[in-house]
Amino acid sequence: MNRLTNLAGVIIGVIGILIAFYLHYSNKETKELSYYILPESYKVFDKELITETNSFSLLQNDSLKIEESVYLTTFSIWNTGNQPIPPTDVRKDLEVLFSGIDKILDLKILKTIEPEVSKFQLTRVSDSVVGVKWKYSDPKDGVKFQMLYLGESYIIPKIEGKILETTFNEFKINKKVEIVSNIMSAITVMIFLFVLMIIISLFFNKTYLPIRVLYKLYGQDLTFVRQSFKKSRLNYLYLLGVYTFLILLDLYLRLNRTTEF
Repeated sequence: MNRLTNLAGVIIGVIGILIAFYLHYSNKETKELSYYILPESYKVFDKELITETNSFSLLQNDSLKIEESVYLTTFSIWNTGNQPIPPTDVRKDLEVLFSGIDKILDLKILKTIEPEVSKFQLTRVSDSVVGVKWKYSDPKDGVKFQMLYLGESYIIPKIEGKILETTFNEFKINKKVEIVSNIMSAITVMIFLFVLMIIISLFFNKTYLPIRVLYKLYGQDLTFVRQSFKKSRLNYLYLLGVYTFLILLDLYLRLNRTTEF
């Protein structure tokens, strides 16, 4: 009973520390806007196809013939903090300057979480600048819109404006980091379960799979393993606590990881 009580006490203590750590950082007030643009725009009209013998032409609303390549891209901006951003916090209107765009032909909103509440509005401030306004910007809410434009396939956005106590962050997708993170998480969980089963086996003298593996590796006599365990139980419990911490930390980071809007 004392063994089980000691084990439970250590695990509960570790979990308590981790919960306190999580609550401390998750309750910290942050105001942040993140933005993301496609790495490369889609070419929807190629100027190289325009010749005098073509039987069709692409015209703008003012009936002017388009003689440049037309591209399409999407841009997202959303609230990645844990606090709402009301319009009263906007000290200078939020504008997105797109380097590489000669002229914006069309804007269209593709996605908002609650359009009747947030009421995001887009305006063409100039040929390469888009203004963004809203009524309410709650955490994880934002707007994703597409643009048809004349210019280059690679464009660079720049956020201009000033919002009270709010930072701007460019979101970038790193697939290699995601893959490595998933692999490491899987390995950590497997090692944790293996160590946990060993500890349970040695505590209660049960022969579970990890112990059977040790039988295969070292033969039938595991007396030295049990003796070593009795001498350093606390070390095993610390090891279990460390793996518990790593798993919960990974879970915390995943829950708070910024994803594309």
